Amino acid sequence: MRYLKRAYLMAVFCWVPAIVGCVQEPAGPPLTPVQRMELETLSGQLADPGRSAKTKLDAASLLLVRTYPGAARALATFLSDSSNASAQIAVAEAITASDGGKEVFIDPLAAMVNSNEPSVRAPAAKALATYRNPKALQKLISVAADPGAKTPVRLSATTALQYAFEKQAVGALVKLLDDPDEAVRRTALGTLGELTNIDFGGDPSLWRKWWSDNKDESWSQWLREWTDSLAKRNRDLLANSSELRVRLGRAMNDLYAATPAAQRDELLSSFLKDPVSEVRLVGASLVDRRIAASEQISEDVRLRIRSMLTDPDERLRRRSAFLLAQMRDSEAVGLLLESLKTEQAISVRRALLTALGQLGDLQALPAVIAQIGRDEPAAAAAAAALAGIAGKNILPDDTRSEAVDALIEQGHKVAVVDNLSTGSTQNLNPRARFYEISICNPQLSEVFEQEEPEVVNH
Repeated sequence: MRYLKRAYLMAVFCWVPAIVGCVQEPAGPPLTPVQRMELETLSGQLADPGRSAKTKLDAASLLLVRTYPGAARALATFLSDSSNASAQIAVAEAITASDGGKEVFIDPLAAMVNSNEPSVRAPAAKALATYRNPKALQKLISVAADPGAKTPVRLSATTALQYAFEKQAVGALVKLLDDPDEAVRRTALGTLGELTNIDFGGDPSLWRKWWSDNKDESWSQWLREWTDSLAKRNRDLLANSSELRVRLGRAMNDLYAATPAAQRDELLSSFLKDPVSEVRLVGASLVDRRIAASEQISEDVRLRIRSMLTDPDERLRRRSAFLLAQMRDSEAVGLLLESLKTEQAISVRRALLTALGQLGDLQALPAVIAQIGRDEPAAAAAAAALAGIAGKNILPDDTRSEAVDALIEQGHKVAVVDNLSTGSTQNLNPRARFYEISICNPQLSEVFEQEEPEVVNH
């Protein structure tokens, strides 16, 4: 095994420079040492069968935007290499994501659509469909309409035409409704619906009449109709997505309620680590309910809530901040302060500050005061957090002075400053302090009104 691995690495190291050498184009300046090293490195990643699909896609995407001699030709070489399907797929997907590519890629992509390797057909066909080049679209249509091509090959090309927003693609699909191959006819019918967002109930005669009535419209009219159609589809998808979220939430809540108490911690933990964000949100809501009911929260669930501070979904990062404060988690203050250093989403920054105010730990005071002056969109939350901390502690004189200066700098009224100066905020409840701090400043009052539901709920 070790011998085979060494032999493979030697082959890669010999082959990649050969690619780099053969893709040097005579026109243009020679590669700089840095460019040559990058080209060799990225080509090596695409050539290496041990690399992940993501690594190869990243390498292809980087080469696709490079303008130095050899980058495009290297990609074309990988597209033509039928022995390296993973590299072919990576380059095709990078072209699709870039909304088209160079003309040098069209012929090798068309060859991939006709390939005997099923895994490369769909990515190549989709890449051709994204081109703003008549030659690429014609290649795809030719494959779809070729009666001598294998049916799976034709189906890949036919399905990909849904990504080609061109009248020519619609016309080709309407013609395919009369194809002798039943599978091609069915696929063309479905693709027309996907492309136009028109539902004729699977009736080919209605499509033929619609095409006859609309094929002579101007391109601008077609674009307007397509835009309206896609907007409607988007609204429908959002509505369906909302309905599905509600149904999913109900089903998960029912499952949790039906689960024996001894097994609920394990189920809840599985919700919180589920790859689907909507499931994690339901899990967070269940944790909220358990806290409100004064139920014990297991250490595993606590770990999940802490980790949600870095969740890709900002809704979950916000929920995590509030839950950590509600649980009085022993690590909450440090984690919230650490997140505050890097968090970019304003809604999450407000949640972090609100949670710090609820915890009322003096350790958070310097960061909170800094946010009052530095982060204008979250200034009201920072001011409320300051009031929350002041309500639970007697502030040191120097810190109190710094807090007063920060509030004055942001335009808060003397009444608020007087309260902080005398320590009288300790006699006010948190919501009274929040109102007093925010209502004197019109900008902060507006922010407060947006945040009020979160303050009430959490």
